[in-house]
Amino acid sequence: MRRFILLAMVAGMALTTLARPAMAATKTPFTALIVFDTFGDPERQWYSDGLLHIRGQLISGTVTGDLEGTISNVVNLNVHEDGTNEQWSTFVITTLGVTYEGTSRSGNGSTGTFQAQGSDGTSLSQGTYINDENGTHIEGIILDPRG
Repeated sequence: MRRFILLAMVAGMALTTLARPAMAATKTPFTALIVFDTFGDPERQWYSDGLLHIRGQLISGTVTGDLEGTISNVVNLNVHEDGTNEQWSTFVITTLGVTYEGTSRSGNGSTGTFQAQGSDGTSLSQGTYINDENGTHIEGIILDPRG
């Protein structure tokens, strides 16, 4: 009987440990401004079927706001004769404590979405951007799964 009680107590303690709620992830809103100041030559560009195709153009600049640092962005672009375009890119944002590697996509070049994974386990999620005469305004959520 004592053995059964001891076994029941051990099982109960184990279940109590498993039943603890997991630490909730933190979600911190952020906004920042990107000013691109260096524009490299595309790796390739060509014109066909009414489209200007641009691939692998490196652009870089500074990030200020809730994120502070630099950005390097490799852009790919298709421009239609009527001026509409599609753009997609890979980027790296380097801050003092975290490096974020991500991707962005745009249906018209002036607004789009992005996401990135941080070197510290955080991520930039629900990211959106809009371009205007002042630069590229970004906003989203810094998600920290560790809480």
